[in-house]
Amino acid sequence: MPIKICKNFVRQYLKKILNNENERFGFVYYGKMKNSSIDTSSTGERKNLESIVKTLNLDKGFCVDIGANDGFSNSCTLGLFSNSWRGLAIEINPKKFATLSYLYKSFENVTLLKLGIQPRNILKVFEACNVPQKFEVLNIDIDSYDLEVVSTILEHYRPKIITMEINEKIVPGIFFSVRFAEDHIFRGDHFFGASISAVCEVIKPKNYKLWKVVYNNAFFIDAEVCNDLIIDLPSLEAWRIGYKEAQDREKLFHFNSDVDYWMNLEPTYAIREINKIFKIYSGKYDIRLSSY
Repeated sequence: MPIKICKNFVRQYLKKILNNENERFGFVYYGKMKNSSIDTSSTGERKNLESIVKTLNLDKGFCVDIGANDGFSNSCTLGLFSNSWRGLAIEINPKKFATLSYLYKSFENVTLLKLGIQPRNILKVFEACNVPQKFEVLNIDIDSYDLEVVSTILEHYRPKIITMEINEKIVPGIFFSVRFAEDHIFRGDHFFGASISAVCEVIKPKNYKLWKVVYNNAFFIDAEVCNDLIIDLPSLEAWRIGYKEAQDREKLFHFNSDVDYWMNLEPTYAIREINKIFKIYSGKYDIRLSSY
């Protein structure tokens, strides 16, 4: 093919891609994905997930990612899927799902699902997608009633590793969790998810250990799998090390500056302040003192 014709072909092809937003993101990300070792998670969740996977000798397995985003940015599971893990990736946002579909089209062992996950539908979704009753990794980040979804999953399924977003600004000693509502919409404010004490109160009695908190993510490990390899941290210690005293916390979580004073309050007084801030969400969340 003559050089001039070849250049015209490439130019037309790129123009077609760059005029489509999803194709454009996919084109850029695909090049970056050639180096599957890049940690594109926002605060190092991927590095920590892959570390505990290695510690537990989980060479291959099944991973469920609920709130998979576009599969690249803020993804802690990309490294697993790109390493031939089987699994299920779920995302409700149309644009993010379009990019996810583009990027993961070569991952033949990964089922992609565009759906809003609720406590009411999660078990049917797992059944329809042939999720094993015992599987390796569950990751969830849906900015809402995450804890209710996890609680429902644990009634019938047993992941070896659970990594989930927490509402990092709620201090230990407080059970806080957003209640399920079909019309719930995350408004980009402080109202989302569950506190570290709430997730510990629900998950630890299922015989899981709290391995660590990484900023706004908590990692739980099946005690039957890790044996003495993992120390079960108290929520206060894990939260203090992983969030309150974490390096670059103020820079990475600058948007929490208006409620940082919560960290210095006793739980009883913190609950009063939280209720003031969340006044518009009255009746849409549970909050109380917790011994976890």
